[in-house]
Amino acid sequence: MIRSISFAGRILILSIGILFLISSSVSDKKIFSNTPLYAATINRSEILNLKLSELISKCPGTPSIKILFLNSGYEMEFRSGKVVRAASVIKLPICVAVMSLCRKGKGSLPEPISLVEEDRTSGSGILRHRRFNRDYTVEELIKLMILESDNTATNALIRRFGLEEIQNEFEKAGLIKTKLKHRILEASEDNPISSSEIVDLLSAIADTSQESSIHPDDRRWIFDLLKQTSPGARLGRYLPDEAKIAHKTGTLRREVHDAGIIETDSNKIIVSALIEKAKSRKEAERWLGRLGRLICETKNDLTY
Repeated sequence: MIRSISFAGRILILSIGILFLISSSVSDKKIFSNTPLYAATINRSEILNLKLSELISKCPGTPSIKILFLNSGYEMEFRSGKVVRAASVIKLPICVAVMSLCRKGKGSLPEPISLVEEDRTSGSGILRHRRFNRDYTVEELIKLMILESDNTATNALIRRFGLEEIQNEFEKAGLIKTKLKHRILEASEDNPISSSEIVDLLSAIADTSQESSIHPDDRRWIFDLLKQTSPGARLGRYLPDEAKIAHKTGTLRREVHDAGIIETDSNKIIVSALIEKAKSRKEAERWLGRLGRLICETKNDLTY
């Protein structure tokens, strides 16, 4: 048994008079380490709750957050089950799904794919500006999808492997609220995700000892790929030098998201922070940076 402490709604911020409700619950979860949680952990976690609550009150938008300290199993959440517009964070589970389909013999990383005009779309990425006069391997398209957040590469992968097949892999990975309903920028209603499910997916990637539908080799490959993605952006913006991040960002007009794995000298911290109704992208990005910094500053209070 481990303690799972959540914070949500009506948190007391004395400086500005805003009330949130901080609640604690005990649930059965896998123990990630043999390190016990002492009473001091709970007291210190209350301090972190207050700091995090104050930071949430200053968010330039509406956040949904889940944080998991992997070594201890300690969790914190705020509206983490809320379904929000995925933006490019959906490319993380697409990557997992495509890797799993290749593992099952329904494709392969060296397989060449010819791009077609229906793949081309606006938004992020470099392929939309290029002539389609060469093939790209599945591996190249995955790397473009994650490292460059390339929408055209993503659409090519969806066309090749099939939307229904990819969605089936989502479900096998435990994703219920997170769905691939359509190709990138194909509909005005974006694909849905939740912070809670994205943290569960990232946890499976970060901890190969967990039981998962994702092959251990694929988890390591994806983890290494995520480490190459904009290490100084958003959650990684203000991290101390000794901390590293493997993450995937996502952006729409008023959505500013980040989800990733922060590695410190003593822990892996899984974070999904999805901001809706952002007043300013720059302010939201700075806020995500402060969140990442706060988590790292308090890590020693939550590991023993």
